[in-house]
Amino acid sequence: MTSIYLSSENPRWIPKNEDDLQAAIDGGLLEESHYLDLKEAPSSKGDNKELARDLA
Repeated sequence: MTSIYLSSENPRWIPKNEDDLQAAIDGGLLEESHYLDLKEAPSSKGDNKELARDLA
């Protein structure tokens, strides 16, 4: 993963792939907030239905 520290030269971080996102989460650089809700992939159909209800 490349550095995601923001500066005037780099005002915005755009992840290139899922690995970039996972590395940012694992590194504590992304946290759930009012603007960001992190979800894990559902492990079963029942979980998938529950996630669909939450998102709807």
